Amino acid sequence: MKRLLAMVMVSLFVVGCSQSEESKEEMDKIARIRVAKESIQKTLVDPKSAEYKDIYVHKNREGVKAVCGYVNAKNRLGGYAGYEPFLAVGSIAATKSQGGKEFAEAWNTYCEG
Repeated sequence: MKRLLAMVMVSLFVVGCSQSEESKEEMDKIARIRVAKESIQKTLVDPKSAEYKDIYVHKNREGVKAVCGYVNAKNRLGGYAGYEPFLAVGSIAATKSQGGKEFAEAWNTYCEG
C-alpha cells in the first residue's frame, strides 16, 4: 500500500512539473507578443489604430524566438492600409513596408525557418 501511495505521489509530482513548464512557456509567449506589439506600434503613424491577426511565436533552427504576424493600422490619410506581415525579435520589430528587400529574407529566417 505504501508503495502504491509513493508511486501515485511521484506521478502527481511529475504531472505538476510538466504543467508548470507549460505555464512558463505560455507566459514567455504572452510577454514576447506584448513586447512585439509595443515595438510595432512605435513604428506606426497611428499606433492606437493597430489591429493584429495570426500572431505566433516561432523558434527557428538556431533557437532564436521571433514573433510573427500581421498588422493593419491607419495611414497618414486616416484610412486603414491593409494587413501586412510584421516580425519582431526582442524589441526590434519591422513591417514588410518598413523592411524593404531584407524583410523577406528575415521573414524566411525567423518566421518560417
